[in-house]
Amino acid sequence: LLCDFLGVIPPPIKHDPLGTTCDLESYKRRGWCRLEQWAHLTAAGTERLYVATGEPSAPGKRGEPVLRAIGGRGALAGASENGDGKSDKSELLLKKEREAVVANEWFSESICVFLGDFTVPDDKPKLVDVVLGLWALTLVAMEARHAHAAPIVALVQERMTDVFPERHFGDLVQMLEKEM
Repeated sequence: LLCDFLGVIPPPIKHDPLGTTCDLESYKRRGWCRLEQWAHLTAAGTERLYVATGEPSAPGKRGEPVLRAIGGRGALAGASENGDGKSDKSELLLKKEREAVVANEWFSESICVFLGDFTVPDDKPKLVDVVLGLWALTLVAMEARHAHAAPIVALVQERMTDVFPERHFGDLVQMLEKEM
């Protein structure tokens, strides 16, 4: 497990050099942020991903942030695992899980790292190996029947051209899948 929890705390602030607002929506658009979300999905599925929301407090006053879960068991249609971490679900439940994750805009965007905003566009080629590694780990988890992997595989397969743009990946994904 890479990390037990991923907490996103995006206070709305002005980005000085750019003059733009940094907030939850800009976090979700940023390529590097999408990469960290996908890493969490690979390690823990949709479990234990939280975002702090709420209004900024007035100067000198304490704000009241709200921590809410993104995904979790609800995103996987009430899925559960047995004691060894492997799924005992029927194909129908796996189908419901895939549909629930595919329908979730947050996760659908998070795997599209290369469609994200990059302050330095030349960073994209540096992420090819990392994204391929995340895909390989997800496929290994799927092969081992880990419950969190099936919906993520379905989500990636539905958006292959967005997740793995040919400009950056060429035939690397096919080569990887052939070797697995």
